Amino acid sequence: MAEQGKLGVSRVKRTGAKTFGLIGVLHGTLAPLSKQIRIAFVYGATAKGQDAAGSNIDLLLIGDDTNYGDLLSSLAPGERMLRRKINPNLYSIADFKRRLREEQPFLTQVLQQPKIYGDCSAAMRQAG
Repeated sequence: MAEQGKLGVSRVKRTGAKTFGLIGVLHGTLAPLSKQIRIAFVYGATAKGQDAAGSNIDLLLIGDDTNYGDLLSSLAPGERMLRRKINPNLYSIADFKRRLREEQPFLTQVLQQPKIYGDCSAAMRQAG
């Protein structure tokens, strides 16, 4: 039984390290857009802890005065560092609110699933 406990702790440590590494890379690559992006979080298999080494990272961002060109340029170094593709979904604040009011299925589903936020304390709660 003690061995099983050690395995559980080891898994939490690996998940935490992976989460903090991911968040650190994303924070650094998105820094040039920090004034435009209000909210950013990872969702999908990565947030659920079910991703594999080569899995894509699903990222949802909400903000104004940015575009996919700027976003993709900022994310490229992060993709190289992580050796993984980052799939961003970018919404303006107004568009995000409208889609929530309309109960758009994609957003409803994403918001009901686990997420990893850019703040380390939230990421730690996800890992624990």
